[in-house]
Amino acid sequence: TENFYRDFRSDNGRGRLRSVAGHDCADSTRPYEGVPQLLQQLRAAGCRTAIVSNKADYGVQALAKQYFDGRLDAACGERAGIAKKPASDMLLAIMRQLKAEPASTIYIGDSDTDLDTARNAGVPCIGACWGFRGRAFLEAHGAKLLAENVGDIWELIK
Repeated sequence: TENFYRDFRSDNGRGRLRSVAGHDCADSTRPYEGVPQLLQQLRAAGCRTAIVSNKADYGVQALAKQYFDGRLDAACGERAGIAKKPASDMLLAIMRQLKAEPASTIYIGDSDTDLDTARNAGVPCIGACWGFRGRAFLEAHGAKLLAENVGDIWELIK
């Protein structure tokens, strides 16, 4: 996957990525165990759900459809005219699209970039300790709410 991401970021690699995105992207990406079920549970409870990612928007849209079809209200990836995380622009754009206020929004992330994005948007963040960074890292970067597993998220927001 290192070559995939290196090519993804280079100008000449973008064309290559677009031509193979459906294959490489799906082969090296999977949802964390329990996340599709959590999204279904949240939607059944009346919550709106979305993805905000610094990956290219066309890839985010394709993977959102492949892995979370019917479980998301919106997805936003990197695109022209909108600042990437940790700027709040992507998250605020999704919130506007969903007509969500900061007081009724919870951001779930697994990195310092996610924590900063939520802070910059004025919304609480749940740190996903099983993701990219662990509990100690998330705590050291200011996480106040932490989930050790997917089930903890439901407990924190229900």
